[in-house]
Order: sequence, then C-alpha cells, then structure tokens
Amino acid sequence: MFGYLHDYRLEKACQFLMEGRMNVAQVSYAVGFANRGYFAAAFRKKFGINPSDYQAQWRK
Repeated sequence: MFGYLHDYRLEKACQFLMEGRMNVAQVSYAVGFANRGYFAAAFRKKFGINPSDYQAQWRK
C-alpha cells in the first residue's frame, strides 16, 4: 500500500511540474513531502532526473 501511495504522489508531482505553476519546493509540499531533499531523491530514483531538470524540459 505504501509503495502505491508513494508512486501516486510522484506521478502527481510530475503533473504539477509539467504545468509549471509551482516551483519544486511548492510541488514537494503539495504532494505531501515535508523534506524537499527527500522528495528530490525519491523523484530522481523513480524517474532518473532531478525535479528541477524535469520541469525545465517542459518550459522549453
């Protein structure tokens, strides 16, 4: 159950980052991560890219 929720939160973070209305810190808080460093590490582990780099791809 925890794994499913964790993946769901990271998928939701992707959506928020693509929209570009929030910065990485705001996205991490919005999806329930209290620690931005932990969020970045979890995001990088799942998607192989930093959240800020992921967001930058969608801004181009």
